Amino acid sequence: MTMETEARNPFHTFAEKSGEYYENTFLTIQKSELPRTHINFAAMIGSFFWAAMRGNWLLFIIAFVIDLITAVNLASYYKYSNAAIEFSDRANLVDRYTDWASSSMLAAILIFIVGRLLVGWLADRLYERQYNKWRISEKTPSGVDLSRLITVGLVFLLIVPLMIYRTAQFAPDERSCIRQDRAIASGEIVPFKKQFDCMIIGEFPTLFWIDRPDEVSYPRGDDGQRFIQRTPAPEGAPPVNLNVYVSQSIDDSIEYLTIFHAYLFDSIKDTLESMLTAIEAV
Repeated sequence: MTMETEARNPFHTFAEKSGEYYENTFLTIQKSELPRTHINFAAMIGSFFWAAMRGNWLLFIIAFVIDLITAVNLASYYKYSNAAIEFSDRANLVDRYTDWASSSMLAAILIFIVGRLLVGWLADRLYERQYNKWRISEKTPSGVDLSRLITVGLVFLLIVPLMIYRTAQFAPDERSCIRQDRAIASGEIVPFKKQFDCMIIGEFPTLFWIDRPDEVSYPRGDDGQRFIQRTPAPEGAPPVNLNVYVSQSIDDSIEYLTIFHAYLFDSIKDTLESMLTAIEAV
């Protein structure tokens, strides 16, 4: 009995709390006798909090993503339900938003139920693998450590509030934000919420606007050679967001390569043509 007790001690040392439960469960897994329907109900209810306290970060990511998707669908339900009320005088929009709201709620319920069952089903199986790693290296997280919830809190604050807010709101379009930027420049008072929405959840979120870049063209000179000509944006032209600025920069770069380094593209074209000719011959 003493040898058996010593053999079981590592399970208790690793798990700390509920050591007897994990001792029996891990032994069952190692004997390949764990029922396929086995679920850890504490993990199913605790979700990513349980995984974090136990230091099982793979399960934490899985559970966190599942709950986040559930929350996003609930936020979508809130957004579309309010939109259906706001546009109650337009039957086509009411029907559309009502359908989207119903779909979002149904998705939230299904993802929550199936996700929690999945987390509960995976918990002990992944936790037993963590135990095996701990037997090899004691640097592997073990026991229950509430301080790990600090990490959960940081991740939660950095991701969840903004994502839920973004989902629950209709993002302003680019033109609206440009008009708002002009209004602020002319001294008009714009509510903070509208400024926040344009800066954070607009069509392409950006914290700043960029002066419209020069228009680049490549005309031919008197000697027949092409040269780079930059035309500054007209005075008073509206600024652009990062999306437009980067897109135009990429387009200008590709056009520059096409005009001044066409031999690169010609080489690629000739290589492909040779390959196709050989394949056709075969």
